[in-house]
Amino acid sequence: MSTRDAVGPWLKIAPGAPEARVRLAVFPYAGGAPAAFRNWPAALAPRVGLVHVVLPGRDVRFPETPVLRSEEIVGPVAEALAPLDDRPLVLFGHSMGSMLAFEVARRLRRSGRRGPDALVVSGRGAPQIGSRAPVLRHLPDAELVSQAARLFGGIPEELLREPELLPLMVRVLRADLSVIETHVVAPEEPLGCPILALGGTEDPWVTADELGAWRDQTIAGFTSAQLPGDHFYFRTEEGERRLLMMLLNCCAGVMARGTAAG
Repeated sequence: MSTRDAVGPWLKIAPGAPEARVRLAVFPYAGGAPAAFRNWPAALAPRVGLVHVVLPGRDVRFPETPVLRSEEIVGPVAEALAPLDDRPLVLFGHSMGSMLAFEVARRLRRSGRRGPDALVVSGRGAPQIGSRAPVLRHLPDAELVSQAARLFGGIPEELLREPELLPLMVRVLRADLSVIETHVVAPEEPLGCPILALGGTEDPWVTADELGAWRDQTIAGFTSAQLPGDHFYFRTEEGERRLLMMLLNCCAGVMARGTAAG
């Protein structure tokens, strides 16, 4: 069975990932898709291989209907990741992706499968304190997009200027907002893997204290840091470089711990 057969539609394996020493699974933010991380495979190679989590309604799954609840994502992604247990795995998510990566890590633990060797969360406060962001999923299409762009950014200006693209944008964005806004965090024991929590210094929705509260979700190592920028601090060339360097350092730490354990 090939890697593609094993992971099914939920994962997209970047070139070089099967041979890399560590795999990095990337969970998208609301409205996001693998294309948002197109520079990452080359920057992380050859030691770290990228694995995109692909949600229905985007990329190769564009014809599919986007899902509306987190449980429709968490279970299938955990099942898809489970066979990739032949080498260390790091989970990374930004904003909505942080919530999904966290829940997938917990689902893997509940199922008795090997969980991630590290969890990197970005642009979202700890789950036990909830989100301060307003509810948007019921707004009319144009207002939903304009409010999301005003509050969080991340929507390219060229898309905002093209009204014919609005239905395509709303289709995924509204579904993802439903995933976020209806998600309920169940109480569980902290994870056994280290957590790295990142955010932007100018992000109005995630403070340093809210990032630091992720400490309560692990019994292993914890680090938090803020990088220059807003909610999408890694959208600039320098911001992306800084984030990728932190991810490489995190993966290097995973490899070092594995070597020491061996």
